[in-house]
Formats: sequence, structure tokens, C-alpha cells
Amino acid sequence: MAVPSQTKTRSSMQHDESFPIEERLLFGLEQVVQAVGFLLERRSRDSAISPLQLRILLTLLKTGAKHTVGGTAEELSVTPATVSDAVASLVKKGLLAKKRGTEDGRVAHLALSARGKRLAVSQTVPDELIDLIRTLSKGEQESLLLVLIKLIRGFQERGMIPIARMCTNCRFFSPNAYPDSKKPHHCGFVEAPFGDRELRIECPDYAAPAGLNVLKD
Repeated sequence: MAVPSQTKTRSSMQHDESFPIEERLLFGLEQVVQAVGFLLERRSRDSAISPLQLRILLTLLKTGAKHTVGGTAEELSVTPATVSDAVASLVKKGLLAKKRGTEDGRVAHLALSARGKRLAVSQTVPDELIDLIRTLSKGEQESLLLVLIKLIRGFQERGMIPIARMCTNCRFFSPNAYPDSKKPHHCGFVEAPFGDRELRIECPDYAAPAGLNVLKD
């Protein structure tokens, strides 16, 4: 008679109380990343470009991003050479324009063509993901936003991703300026209070601070 295997696979351990919650959370995040990657690949295929090329077009839509080969490479955490190859293809397809800087000819500035901008705008937010997020309650959405901000901050502090243009990294951000209020934080750019639900992960008015402010629990 065959002896049952004592080795626990990752999938079977998901239902085992001895499987640490940290590992279960990580596994869940991997599933989210996989889903986002799947949608990105499908959308890029429908547009006859590669996933990286689509990411470049989407990055160039951001107001605060550096619209250069080096800046885009930093945004996407890839090498400038990788971006340069993808940019060359986008230029040939008429989706992107590449110009040398007037002050430094070594710096290549990137700009979306009219067709490239239309394509990028049409692919900005996957409807499938938005629909899923809308199934969450307002409280769940707010809690998830705060968790994501903390994770992103942790990734940044460990040098795993570039600094994000989010409220908690901004010099205009004053956390918990109005304790016991529904809108406890203050934005110095618009001079107005706001709550956790209004915290941004990508803000066009972001300004890098001398030191990072910390959002405390």
C-alpha cells in the first residue's frame, strides 16, 4: 500500500494553521501581481505593443514623472538600455517622439504623439480591476489603501522601488494635524484638511521633502 507523502505543498499549506499568515499574505499579493500582469499583457497584445512599451506610454502620462529615458527607466525599475530599445520601437510605430535636450544633448526627452496619448489614455485603468475594487465596502477600500501605502513605503526604504509621489512622502503633507477629526491630515499645497480616504499614491502636485513625514497609526 502506498504511503501518503508527508511533504506539504504550498497550495495545501494555505489551509494549515501552521502556515504563517505572513506567507499567506505574500502568496495573496503574488496572485494580485499575476492578475495585473495578465491584464497588462492582454491589453498590450490588443494594442500590438509589448507590456513594457505599454508601461512606458502610461508612465509618460504622469505629470510628475521625468520624461526622459533615464527617468522612465527609474520609474519602471529597469535599465536605461531596456527602455531605450522599447522607445525606439514606439518611435517607429508613431506613438512616441524623442528629442535631444537643448541644455544637455546627451539627455533624450520623450513625448507622446497624439496617437500614443490616445492609446495610453484608453488603457489607463483596467475596468476589470476597478469593478473588483468597487465590490469592497468603503471601509475595506480605505483600509486597503492604508496598507498599500505602508507596503510601498517599506519597499522604498529598502531600495526595492523608486520613491513614489504619494502624500506621505510629500513636503506639503502634515499627518494628523487635526486629531479626532474625520479629516485629520493637512495638505499645504491646497491648504486644506483631508482624510485617509483622500490619501494619494500618485499626485501631480507632489514635492520631494528634505525628510520623509511618517503617517502614524
